[in-house]
Amino acid sequence: MKYRVPHLGAAPDEALWIADADDTRLIRIETVPHGRARALILRSPDGDPLAAVHPRRTLAGTAVEIEVAGKPFARLAHKGKDAVAVRARAGDYTIAGDFAAWDFHVLLNTSPVADVSPRKTGRDTYLVETSDNEPQLPLLAIVLAVGLLVHPAQ
Repeated sequence: MKYRVPHLGAAPDEALWIADADDTRLIRIETVPHGRARALILRSPDGDPLAAVHPRRTLAGTAVEIEVAGKPFARLAHKGKDAVAVRARAGDYTIAGDFAAWDFHVLLNTSPVADVSPRKTGRDTYLVETSDNEPQLPLLAIVLAVGLLVHPAQ
């Protein structure tokens, strides 16, 4: 599947949406304060909560946690300058690439499941292509979590 995902640097009051390739709004992204940082709540077009993404301070630095349908799904942490490790119930994800340019790949147990491209698909958006064989919401939440982890102040 192909999605248009907004950069999180937009004003917090601005409505952010994940849309499909035809520009149909699928998931609303709500930015909320979370201590001195910000968290994300992903909602259906009707406003029902789907997932939450929030930072957590740890002894080793900052991690980002994802909840899907109210249950813990994954925790992301830096694995180096150009990589992020993800611990999740679904398996081990590895995310690597050029985060500053929004050009990175998501692997699940060494199989590619998502590709984030710097190609502009509209104003302040980027292209995310995901495997049709994987649940889509967790993959999209992981991509947004990378944004919170590697660009926390944006």
